[in-house]
Amino acid sequence: MLKSLYIKLSSSYSSLSAPVKASFWFLVCSIIIKCFSMISTPIFTRILTVEEYGKTANFYSWYDLLYPFVTLYLSGVAYNNVLIKHEDDRNRATFSLMTLALIVVFFFFIIYIIADEFWNSMFDITTPMMCIMFLHLLSYPIVDFWSAKERFDYKYKKLVFVSLFITISGVIIGILGVVYSKYKYEFRVSSPIFVTTFIGIILYLNTYKQADYKFTTKYWKYALVLSIPLLPHYLSIKILNQVDRVMITQMVGLSETGLYNLACTVSNLMIIATDAINRSMCPYVYKSIKNKNILPVRKMTSSILLVVMVVSFLEMLIAPELIKIFATDDYLDAIYVIPPVAMSIYFIFLYVVFANVEFYFEKTIFATIVSGIAAVMNIGMNYIFLKKYGYYAAGYTTLICYMLFALLHYWNYKRILKREPYLNGIFDIRHVLLISFSGLALMGICLLLYRYSVIRFSLVIIIITISFYFRNQLKSIIKTSNN
Repeated sequence: MLKSLYIKLSSSYSSLSAPVKASFWFLVCSIIIKCFSMISTPIFTRILTVEEYGKTANFYSWYDLLYPFVTLYLSGVAYNNVLIKHEDDRNRATFSLMTLALIVVFFFFIIYIIADEFWNSMFDITTPMMCIMFLHLLSYPIVDFWSAKERFDYKYKKLVFVSLFITISGVIIGILGVVYSKYKYEFRVSSPIFVTTFIGIILYLNTYKQADYKFTTKYWKYALVLSIPLLPHYLSIKILNQVDRVMITQMVGLSETGLYNLACTVSNLMIIATDAINRSMCPYVYKSIKNKNILPVRKMTSSILLVVMVVSFLEMLIAPELIKIFATDDYLDAIYVIPPVAMSIYFIFLYVVFANVEFYFEKTIFATIVSGIAAVMNIGMNYIFLKKYGYYAAGYTTLICYMLFALLHYWNYKRILKREPYLNGIFDIRHVLLISFSGLALMGICLLLYRYSVIRFSLVIIIITISFYFRNQLKSIIKTSNN
């Protein structure tokens, strides 16, 4: 029986197209990495002092904030466009943009060194640790460029191996360092960075070899013109992701911030899946637009949006159980924030669907304007509603902002259609609307069912049964859309 099951699963897996296999393994890899992060967190919190753990959090908070600006995020939208529009010269283009990223980071490092005491006091980080941070800012873009190229070609084996190697090695070395060294905070921070740097050097030299030891600057201006206007967009996204917690702390209280943060942590498990899906979808959408073969994208988008919405609804239904897994009963009140935050993740995925088309045609200014509007709107609504409704309001203000995001990106997509009429029909808007409004309605229903466990679990069983019944149809759609 087990042998026949293995043969059946093996046959089904072999029949999958490269994009589907890539999406599957990127998702599995992301889940494993997230699990290692979650498992290692209680280990580090027990070894490090509260002050040392706080220093670690401060270090990575500043790193996350500085990364888009210091690297110009050249490995993002700009590089994806270079890959699709200069396929015949991708190795040389990759090496050239890697080198540009190194030069940009080194330029900012010089600015830091000139006034290191000023920056140290601002960041509350010492000079040696800031040097470690810049080492990470130098090395990680190299890994990011290489990862994007592997995803673009649906080459998942090396990427999965490298990603897991960096994560697992960093965690193991970090634990050994904090256990046996008196410099616990320094080891906790630097261990994964040294591993990333080691891998980055290897990948950089290997890319140089693949480029036939040739170098060009002709892609630099293109990448800079495309990337720099998006910097306010990245800042606005970070504000959208973080400002809720800051404002809840200031206007409501630290306990409520903890509740809201837990709800976001639980809901953000969906981001792992949607991010992995989009990273595989983006190259496929770009190639389909370039080849003017849009029908498969239409089918794929509708089916994936439905899957994301259904999984979001399942997450809402089992919110009480998820809270009990991640925390104690003291945090159960957070269940009422999970539905709007989960739907926010659906609308994040939806707006990215439209934004992929915009970025292909290099319409970056609009994304910056929209994200700025949404960030300001989120701050304003939080200021008004947090006082009246408490931390619950933050979940709904975030949802409204991402709904606005999706709506405005759809409007810009429609503008692009006027100039590129062959794209008409790349998305089934009726299906998109039906799925979106169904998700919002189910969110409202879910909020009424948290006291009725039998009904909730019955719905979970029904949804899983229906999904299993229609598995072949879904598999057929995905296969067709990715051939």
